Amino acid sequence: MPNKYVPHPDSRAYRRYSDEKLEACLTDIATGKMSERKASAHYNIPRQTIRNKTKGLHSGKIGGQKVFSDDEGKEFVQHISCVANLGFPITKTDFRFIVKSYLDKKKKNIKCFKNNYPGREWCNLFLKRHDKELRERFAHNISKKRANVTEKIVIDFFDHLEQELDGVPPENIFNFDETGINDDPRKKKVIFSRKSKHPQLVVNSSKVNYSVMFCGTANGEVLPPYVVYKGTQPLVTWTQGGPPGTRYAASKSGWFEQATFENWFDTVLYPELKKKDGQKVIICDNLTSHISLYVLRQCDKVKTKFICLPPNSTHILQPFDVSFFSPLKSHWRKLLHSWKQTKEGKKYTTVTKQAFPELLHELLKANAPKASDNVRAGFRKTGIYPTDRRQPIGSLPEFGLNDLNISDGVGQAFQEYIEHITENFTSPKSTSRKRLPVEPGKSISSEEVAQYLEESALKKKSSKSVKGKL
Repeated sequence: MPNKYVPHPDSRAYRRYSDEKLEACLTDIATGKMSERKASAHYNIPRQTIRNKTKGLHSGKIGGQKVFSDDEGKEFVQHISCVANLGFPITKTDFRFIVKSYLDKKKKNIKCFKNNYPGREWCNLFLKRHDKELRERFAHNISKKRANVTEKIVIDFFDHLEQELDGVPPENIFNFDETGINDDPRKKKVIFSRKSKHPQLVVNSSKVNYSVMFCGTANGEVLPPYVVYKGTQPLVTWTQGGPPGTRYAASKSGWFEQATFENWFDTVLYPELKKKDGQKVIICDNLTSHISLYVLRQCDKVKTKFICLPPNSTHILQPFDVSFFSPLKSHWRKLLHSWKQTKEGKKYTTVTKQAFPELLHELLKANAPKASDNVRAGFRKTGIYPTDRRQPIGSLPEFGLNDLNISDGVGQAFQEYIEHITENFTSPKSTSRKRLPVEPGKSISSEEVAQYLEESALKKKSSKSVKGKL
């Protein structure tokens, strides 16, 4: 394993001259302006160094020689970037195994590697040498279904969306999404003794989760939140001290069901739609609870189009997912840590329904200065407003497996890694769930949904009658 060289304090200073000074010295000697002795004294360069340079001796770089050539190093960097753009970034351990595979295929034995497997220090130094092209970062996890969202899906969505949003002002473009605010404050960095083997922080946490609906417009307006508790109906104490204008409901699951969604629409969004003049547009994901015949009929009354996003595309096309929820959750974890250290927080093992409204009020107050900017940034980053399909397309994998240069050993080593990771990856699982005929990016009317439900009921009835005769 290579170690960093630390010079002895009593050792002589090494190489007190620059490359430019050495080149000027050698030029003067070659042209006959100075002898080696005079040039050594004039430029303060050892005479033996001058002789070695003129004869081409000891021309290698200082220190241990590199395992790979500059060209090989560039190929490793290019392939690391390529597989990262594919959506399969490698870890340091992966990289070390790829290097071992490459060396084994070349039948090349490296003495400083154990069985051709490079050490951690070598990997760290490789990344340091190429810090302008590569760096370690935390990656956002996405599911296999989300990874299957293609450029064609995004293009088709925007082909419809651009027509639907033509002439609609930003204050009339709405987006909504619900999120879960949980009782887990996550890990926190604290100071421990170096001898401590099991650093622990005593903090109560549970699996309690409260559903909150947020809604905003493309010009940055944020509507009051809507909270759903798990229960039969909300109590008075569950609503006290919350943000102004917040509404509260309860469901058996604790999540948004169609009844709670319709109530949110009637009490929060519908009054805002009535205030606006001209054509309005609502953009949301295609959850079954969001496609309500009642809501669509209410939208028809106030000249509002209802547009669904493509399935599994919220990570690149849902404005609240892209830029609003992340800073909000970050504020929440800090607030939760602080609350759990208070006298009230230590009393309970979880965030109670009575304490949640006040904590939500503090959360939105802390997030308020940047809330509008974050909502606008979400619409801009998703390309919904201003309409720009290049924004979400830029978040998709840029290359395919054919972009790997497999003519050399480096490319072949990376290809084996990708094939191992992507084995059986893109084969979709069969599902029996039925989806409404909602074309992404295109608005849907209440009449279309009613017709679909009626046709589905007739098909179900006819299939049952056929089975009965058999």
